[in-house]
Amino acid sequence: MSLIVDMKSAYAICAIIMILLSASAYSITIDDGYPARSKADRDEDYEASAILDANEIGMHISNNGSLARDESFEHDTYSGFYYPLDSGLILMSSAGIWVYSQVNFTQRVAMVFGRSEFSPGPYDHDQVEDSSIFRAYKITSNDTLSPSQDWIDWPSEWGAPVNERGEPLLTGDQSIWTVFNDRDTTNHSLRGGSDLPIGMEVQLYAYAYRNAGLLDNAIFLDYSFVNKSGTDWRNFMVGLWSDADIGFYRDDKGGTDSSLSTVYTYTLEGDSELPADFLPVVGMMMLESPSSPFTGRPSGSANVLRDFFRSYSVDMTLNILQGMTVDGAEYIDPTTGSSTHYPYGGDPRSGDGWLDEGKGDRQIIISSAPVEFSRVDTLSLSAAFVAGSGKTNEDAVENFYEVVHVVHDFKTLGLNGLDAEQNVRDGTIQTVSFIPPEQTWFIGSDWGGSALSGGIGLAGRLWGTSLNRADNVDVEFLFAPGGGQEAARFVEQGGLYRFVGISTVPFFCRRSADSTLVNVLVVDANKDGKWTVAGEDAAAPDLVLVTQSEYDETPLAYYENKVFPNAALDTDLMYAMALSLKPGHERKNIRGGQKLQIRVETEGETASADSVDFWDVVVGLDKSASIALHDLYVYDKDYSMYLDKPDQFKVLHPDFRIIGDDTARVRITFHPSDTTICSATLTIVADDFNMPVKKIVLTGKGRAWPLAGDLRPDGSLDLLDVIAFIRYLYSSYILPEEIVALDLDESGDVTLSDLVLLIDTIFSHD
Repeated sequence: MSLIVDMKSAYAICAIIMILLSASAYSITIDDGYPARSKADRDEDYEASAILDANEIGMHISNNGSLARDESFEHDTYSGFYYPLDSGLILMSSAGIWVYSQVNFTQRVAMVFGRSEFSPGPYDHDQVEDSSIFRAYKITSNDTLSPSQDWIDWPSEWGAPVNERGEPLLTGDQSIWTVFNDRDTTNHSLRGGSDLPIGMEVQLYAYAYRNAGLLDNAIFLDYSFVNKSGTDWRNFMVGLWSDADIGFYRDDKGGTDSSLSTVYTYTLEGDSELPADFLPVVGMMMLESPSSPFTGRPSGSANVLRDFFRSYSVDMTLNILQGMTVDGAEYIDPTTGSSTHYPYGGDPRSGDGWLDEGKGDRQIIISSAPVEFSRVDTLSLSAAFVAGSGKTNEDAVENFYEVVHVVHDFKTLGLNGLDAEQNVRDGTIQTVSFIPPEQTWFIGSDWGGSALSGGIGLAGRLWGTSLNRADNVDVEFLFAPGGGQEAARFVEQGGLYRFVGISTVPFFCRRSADSTLVNVLVVDANKDGKWTVAGEDAAAPDLVLVTQSEYDETPLAYYENKVFPNAALDTDLMYAMALSLKPGHERKNIRGGQKLQIRVETEGETASADSVDFWDVVVGLDKSASIALHDLYVYDKDYSMYLDKPDQFKVLHPDFRIIGDDTARVRITFHPSDTTICSATLTIVADDFNMPVKKIVLTGKGRAWPLAGDLRPDGSLDLLDVIAFIRYLYSSYILPEEIVALDLDESGDVTLSDLVLLIDTIFSHD
């Protein structure tokens, strides 16, 4: 029987606890000190929480909005977050949402802070509170074969999601849905909250994947907030808070990452309460929020709360949600001297930036930016709990970030992060010319990659990235060293383009056909705080990205505060290039009136590869088609392919890797055995997820062999077929697809003996 010690409710007994720990470090289970939920008036025949345990993370989800909180006290503690699931390690004592809004000119807060201020059930109901009908409903993949009671009772009438057949929506291998509200004023008793409710209903849908690679270290949460107050709200904000205790709870550290809207907790090496060579990291990501469309990223701020923190007022809660100190002061990054709303945003892997140099009890929170909330609106927030581990802190944080990147891409791009196209040709840009032609300062004027690939094997410094060939138009740069148009300036960080300001570029970029100016983006690849037409570093030249949007129609302000995955830009991108000077040349060589013209000559129409057709293929012969697969993810990924009917369709090299956001080409061959129409499905699986990411329907139809030697063809053998044979054999050497029509002696090769046999056949027929 484990000994339960309440270490956070009374600091005075810490010394006694330390003595007990030193005597028997592994026989003591440390509880979090948050008060247990009252069981008064609750039906005793149901659990208030359900556990999401599909993969490496196990987390309790309660019907009052509490997360990582085991109300059953099953493991002699109320803490309810396990990682790895089968290890028995409990790494978090409580988690949940903090919601702030101004309602009728008063500040309102509803929060989970160890204890929840929310009540189970929809906002408008006449049932007994904590009735079993307001439980957390859990469904699994097994329910599709043998429905559980939760599957049968799935409360779609309250908003529980359903699929197109009206059945409970199962996302991943397990899903949990519950609904709660802040209507009960008696629950609003936390000092960091408010006495009055906001007037809000919250629906929570959580899900997790099993055997999905790195996604096995993540669980997803989708919140829906419904305004039930009958009035509009101002400055509506949501924060996701957690109190992680990794091993010994007083040697933890916290960190934030604004670029990925992530907060996390890690610990010191040598923690005696953790297994040897095992250091976990747990954190939270905000993937979408009510403020995402306005700010360009899900989170507006983050915070790390230190050493037995408690919020004592609504103002203090608001300060925390805004990424400020509890007293309302700005955080100052000591490594830059600048203010920040993401404290401890350094990198523990490299030791760079502002790190949490202390140790102690840490709580973390990630918050959305404030938005207006209409009385008739429903707003959404998506988040994820993420975990990783390693033998050292550097390895643990690195492995944690690998999961973070996979989760980010998965939520941003979905499982179908793979684009497929047919008939994509390398070298579609045929002409890059300079006016005047003696202009010699520019590095590289040759085409260096396919339009789909983003420039594999750059021979020069010019490459296309548009996925749609129809979007490629002739453009020209008219240089104006004294000042041209304005451009949004970005820096590249960790696979993302981050907006940093507006720059005036020394040119005007316009469509050649009508001189319409188009927007350009510039990338400060050197990260020297400026953009120049001549990159100082040949290995990382500053870039120009030519978009499809018109300069006067899409204001540059559209890009402000935006963060793009590199690959995501190709939805609006025509070309990317580095305008670099040749060695020995100076920028003064660029003169007004000079032009750089890019003329596009496509070599074939690009078609979607959702389906590939092979029609009129001679029975017994092969016909092949190529598909270009463009990976929208920003890290290296392995893929495998399989056919459900491999008898007539074949795929060369079914296993392949795509490096970064480059392109792989897949060759599919059809070998008909008869003249009937046949079809198959080519399924492409991302090994990281162990899930299908793309399905391509293949259709083929064979046709009968032609009359041997009938090369015209007209259904008969005559001297015109002899002439056609001689032309094939001696003139062009271009053999028709139906080589059987030439190889009359079935030797496997076309020779003079086949011509002799054809002549003999013709004259013998006569």
